[in-house]
Amino acid sequence: HENTDENRLQLFFPGKPSEEIRNLLKSNGFHWSPYNGAWQRQLNNGSRYALKRVIEKIVTIYKDDEDPIKGR
Repeated sequence: HENTDENRLQLFFPGKPSEEIRNLLKSNGFHWSPYNGAWQRQLNNGSRYALKRVIEKIVTIYKDDEDPIKGR
């Protein structure tokens, strides 16, 4: 979600992401915001590019029948 009011790119998950995904998010500059209940970083072209990398990596890690939230 591009939250222009707070100038943040926010990622929401239905539950706690696996440790592997949390590490991936952290390594791409995302931080957990308990206040917003989202993984987020400043909204800019760098964050959009980082999001693309995160999504591509998640797709390569998990198969269609695996749950990226609970892990493998």
